[in-house]
Amino acid sequence: MLVHLHLHVVFRYYRSSGAVMSFRRYNQVRLRENGQRQQKTERNSETKSHTMLSNTSMRRFRIWLTAVALVLTVAAPVQAAQFPTLECETLTGQHLTMPAAARGNPALFIVGFSKASSEQTGYWSKHIPKDLVPTYPIAVLEDAPRLVRRMVVHGIKTGVPKPNQDHFLVIYDNEKELKAAAEFQAPDDAYLILIAPDGSILWRFHGAFTHTVLKDLRDHLQGVRQ
Repeated sequence: MLVHLHLHVVFRYYRSSGAVMSFRRYNQVRLRENGQRQQKTERNSETKSHTMLSNTSMRRFRIWLTAVALVLTVAAPVQAAQFPTLECETLTGQHLTMPAAARGNPALFIVGFSKASSEQTGYWSKHIPKDLVPTYPIAVLEDAPRLVRRMVVHGIKTGVPKPNQDHFLVIYDNEKELKAAAEFQAPDDAYLILIAPDGSILWRFHGAFTHTVLKDLRDHLQGVRQ
């Protein structure tokens, strides 16, 4: 009985002092705060998911771009290198512009970049059949001093048969471009460059004569004429 009376008094005290209302308001505040924290957590989760999706989409887009670039690279036609335009002088004194003077036919240029290369270039010139392809030996004299160029040309001329002198070319310029076309490596080698009727480079070789290389040249010419 005393316990019951005591509880009744305590309850009336808290009720009269507004403690019950404060407790209710406290619960409401706690619920509201919990709700706000829950919403914030959900928003953070959504933002994180959106970021992950965006990163995934970007990775997929980059992979797609790379694949497209590879396909375009493979599918794009590779343009053949062109033989450079050369202003030439023959041993008979004629002035020609190559490759235009080849008149739309395949042509083979046998190029020497040094005096020592004349042994290989001369051997090649003698051992390529005349009916195989029009052949033009080229002596590059860009580095030769102007005062001695005439003497050098005269010396070359004495070693070339007369019927071949109108096809033997001397150039004084564009050595750099010709070296690039020949894929220059060894200065004392002979360099062979086969061009198509449109002036594009079909085949290259540098070094001494061999029958294996001559056969390879024949095969390339057969492909052009088919």
